[in-house]
Amino acid sequence: MDAIDFSAAEHLAAIAKILDLARWPHHCFVTKSAMEDIVKLRLTKEAVLEAIRAHIGAEKPTYVLRQKIGLEGYVLLPCSVDVHELYIKVQIPPCEHERDELMVVISAHKPRYEAKRKIDVKRKK
Repeated sequence: MDAIDFSAAEHLAAIAKILDLARWPHHCFVTKSAMEDIVKLRLTKEAVLEAIRAHIGAEKPTYVLRQKIGLEGYVLLPCSVDVHELYIKVQIPPCEHERDELMVVISAHKPRYEAKRKIDVKRKK
C-alpha cells in the first residue's frame, strides 16, 4: 500500500472521480460487509460519503493498492466519520458509459492495525 501524492498526475483522475461520485449516493454501492460495519457503528451511507469527500478534499492520508482482481483500491486512513476513525477502501470499476459509473465502498470499519505514524525520537545528550 503506497501513499498517494495529491499533486502527482498519476492519481488525479481517480481522485476527481471519487470526489464526484461521492456526491451522488445512487452512484455509490456499499458492499454487504461494509454496510454491516456502518450499521454496527450507527452511521449512514451518506455520512460515510460525506467523510470521503472531506478526507479527499483536505488531502488527508490516502493510499493506493492493487486489488487481486487487478483494479486499484483507494484507502482513506484514518477517515473521520462522525466520532469514529475508520479504514475506508473504495474502488471505481471500469465501465463503458459515464452514466454507468459507480464507486464501490468495499470497507468501512475501525482499523485492524495501527496506522503508520512518523515517530519523532528525541535523543538525550
